[in-house]
Amino acid sequence: MVSERDEELAAAAQGFYEQELKALLEPSHMGEYVAIDAEARLFGVSSDPVAAFENLSAQGARSKPVLLRVGSAWTFQMLSH
Repeated sequence: MVSERDEELAAAAQGFYEQELKALLEPSHMGEYVAIDAEARLFGVSSDPVAAFENLSAQGARSKPVLLRVGSAWTFQMLSH
């Protein structure tokens, strides 16, 4: 079951991606994963989803991360953090 908070985090991450990251990432990272902490405005990118989360975590991410695939409409969320 997805909580209202999880839905809010996913929407915030999608908005951050569309407004700030899409133009930056799509030219050179198409098909890779971007893990996003929308509250802290942090992100990590990798061809491996676990590495994308690790890259984000290394930057000091604080909220539950959201995972997007660069160039795709799919959104994934971690169930625990």
